[in-house]
Amino acid sequence: MMSAFKSTVGAFFALSFMAASGQSAAKFLSADPVKTNPNTGTNFNRYNYANNNPYRFTDPDGRYWCNSGPTQCGKIDGYVAGARTALANLPKNSDAAKKLSGALATLGTAWHKNGITLQPANLDKNTLAQANPGGLIEIDLKQIGAARPDLAAANPGKTNGQLEVAVGGGAIAHEARHESDAARPGIGFPTTKAAVYNSEMNAYPVTAAVASGLGVNLGLNTPADIAAAAQSSVNAWEKAQQP
Repeated sequence: MMSAFKSTVGAFFALSFMAASGQSAAKFLSADPVKTNPNTGTNFNRYNYANNNPYRFTDPDGRYWCNSGPTQCGKIDGYVAGARTALANLPKNSDAAKKLSGALATLGTAWHKNGITLQPANLDKNTLAQANPGGLIEIDLKQIGAARPDLAAANPGKTNGQLEVAVGGGAIAHEARHESDAARPGIGFPTTKAAVYNSEMNAYPVTAAVASGLGVNLGLNTPADIAAAAQSSVNAWEKAQQP
């Protein structure tokens, strides 16, 4: 049984996002819109803030729990906002919009099944993020924000900041689809080559939707591109299984 599931730079991505609420010693006059987690009781006091630890956690909008400081959480917020902007730019009833909307529904639903915590981390080279059983998603913000000359060359007129948001937003949406798949009864995280490939073939179209909505070329423009990216992720998974 695998201990972690990675999506790699193979076509730039991985990552997951959550919608759990943070809380804190500070009290507010209005309740956090995120309701109590029925499984753990977390957020029972909806007038708390940042999980009762504002020194360590931030809770910008009451929708998710970011295990880091305001600078890193702010980056994650920007990536999520980019994915939502992409959705708004896509034709409403298009296949791309439906796929991305489903992923963002997972991101926007507090305590979705196995609630997810985002935590910045230094991951292996070319691993932008890693989803672990139990809901912990480790994110390498440094690699997501790294300059990519090949990506810049494919996107004349786009700033490094715009490209970073596309990569980050695509990574988050990609992993949201993985989380959605893993939460389905009898599915869980993939443990075979075929299952990993199928999971990636579900997730990369979501990344492609973010790219399309933001007008950024992430190299996921055709079914062949998506299949190649999925195979790249399978290859990375196989390598990780080796002793």
